[in-house]
Amino acid sequence: MKKFLLLLLLVLISSFGNALTGFTLGIWTLNHTTSTLSYALISFSAIAPQILLSPFIGSFIDRWNRKIIIIFGQAIAGIGTLILIFLVDNDILSDWFIILIVLVKSICNGFITQAYYVSTKFLVPKKLARKAKSIEQIGFAIIRILAPIIAPIMLAIISLKGLLYIDLLTYFITVFVFLFFNFGESREEIKRVNLFKDSTIVFSYLKSEKGLVRILGYYFITNLPLGMASVMIAPLVLDFSNEITLSVVMSIGGIGLLSGGLFASFYKGIKNPVAAVFNLNIFIGLVLFSCVFLYINSVLLSIVAFVLAFSITIINVLINSFWHVIVPHELDGRVMGYRTIIMGSAILLSYLLGGIIVDFLILPIVKYFDFKHLANSLPNKTIAIMFLFSLLGVLNTLVSIKYRKIKNIEKLDKLYIDSLESI
Repeated sequence: MKKFLLLLLLVLISSFGNALTGFTLGIWTLNHTTSTLSYALISFSAIAPQILLSPFIGSFIDRWNRKIIIIFGQAIAGIGTLILIFLVDNDILSDWFIILIVLVKSICNGFITQAYYVSTKFLVPKKLARKAKSIEQIGFAIIRILAPIIAPIMLAIISLKGLLYIDLLTYFITVFVFLFFNFGESREEIKRVNLFKDSTIVFSYLKSEKGLVRILGYYFITNLPLGMASVMIAPLVLDFSNEITLSVVMSIGGIGLLSGGLFASFYKGIKNPVAAVFNLNIFIGLVLFSCVFLYINSVLLSIVAFVLAFSITIINVLINSFWHVIVPHELDGRVMGYRTIIMGSAILLSYLLGGIIVDFLILPIVKYFDFKHLANSLPNKTIAIMFLFSLLGVLNTLVSIKYRKIKNIEKLDKLYIDSLESI
């Protein structure tokens, strides 16, 4: 576990620098271009490439030395930060330059993240998988809490250029330490990547264990409502309140992530992770459904954000530890790649659909029937988003109940238990 903790610390250091830079570039874009489209494109560029390329990345990782992959990924991402510093120095930074560099850094982060994930297989025993995944969630939750607080303060004190130098320093530190880090595995022979062959291997593995294909379908379906709910929180808060309230709600959501990670780390009572994910998603669905019956204010929304973040963190820990235990190490990268594109595509789709459904489907209905009288004069968009949350809650609950009854999926918990006992 000591090597795993060191590896995680290094990844968290570079992630923190990246989070500071990402948050600050978003502020810079809104202040210098006043374009919400540019802001949205930067956010989309930060996640889309690493999701859409994940099968290729997974195939690559299963063949190459993961230590070298992480070092090169960090180095290239650091070069991206160097280019940003050059652009700021010469006063030629623009939103399109930012989008292009964020795209490249996103690809690098895809390689780094998947190489890190697969490398933990060699550093963490299966019996400690859930604890390791909980510690991961705690670390990334701390970054999510601190980055939005620290970035604006540091931006005012040391400017954008100073923050970029901090980001560059985090890359330098991690690359230097990784040069001396032993992952406990080697890749002496470099084999040619064959996506068609790899896809055949992955799907043959998934079909060999009945229920795995269906559980991936379940992940996709439930990630749609969860993704929509997450992306619509900011518009919901800003419609009835202001940026300060949004910061408070997001920070409390971050505390929920941290609390969920701590709970998953110390609580040993969850023996069947697949069944627990179904139950937690049903609970989340009921919470979302209740929104339409509640008078939304900053306090209530903060509580909802905490509960959702707490539950989603536990779900992530259970899902990651389940796959960590059952997948053979020689297939880790490829299975991770296809799992990422399935789950991640749902998130990307939810980002695109959330605003469309609210603006063009639910909001016209709310305006036509004048629901303000039933919702204590809340703004129409707030009411529309609340209705969306309730519909998403119904979808999440019904899908989870339906999938929980499938026999092949019930056998997945036995597969998990058997894999642990075979150590």
